[in-house]
Amino acid sequence: MKRSSLLLLSVMLLLTMFMAACGNGSKTASPPADGESKTPTTEAPKTEDKEVKLRVFSTFGGTDAARDAFQGVLDEFTAKHPNVKIENDVMSANDDGFRTKVNTDMNSGNEPDLLFYFIGADAEGFVNAGKVVPMNEILDANPDWKKGFIPDALELAKQKDGNIYAVPLTGFYEGLFVNKKIFEENGLELPTDWDKLKKSG
Repeated sequence: MKRSSLLLLSVMLLLTMFMAACGNGSKTASPPADGESKTPTTEAPKTEDKEVKLRVFSTFGGTDAARDAFQGVLDEFTAKHPNVKIENDVMSANDDGFRTKVNTDMNSGNEPDLLFYFIGADAEGFVNAGKVVPMNEILDANPDWKKGFIPDALELAKQKDGNIYAVPLTGFYEGLFVNKKIFEENGLELPTDWDKLKKSG
């Protein structure tokens, strides 16, 4: 899936959470009780949607290759929903202060509405503190969205409690370089799987 498509999906997930929490309060008419007139009543005209401010914190700024695509998705979203104003707060992931800022914000009541961050130990503190919303029900209710993710990637996104608090957006490779001669001299197999890596450690 293209990076721009994943970004759009993320914003759509945000919209879904927003709509679930901030409905416009409209109610469907109840069926008339016996003996009541079945003439439809005139509903009050729809009022202007309430203005909503959302803060997004990400690393999609500066020289990041996804910057323009992400800003384009935000612009498209706000064009369709003019009552929504998005503050796009960005900081480079290469900046050592990135993790500090996220943890400070998450622990000081300045949580963003949508956060692009790492999973695992980096997020464990604020996940355990109930600062983020599980995505399981949203993904299960929207199977087409769920199909856009590699199942193993979603599985890796699960935290210890079995919930998915983050949808995978970008991936990267990490490599391990070894000196074959040292392994041969010590009678060790090359670490081609996890068990061999643990044994060689």
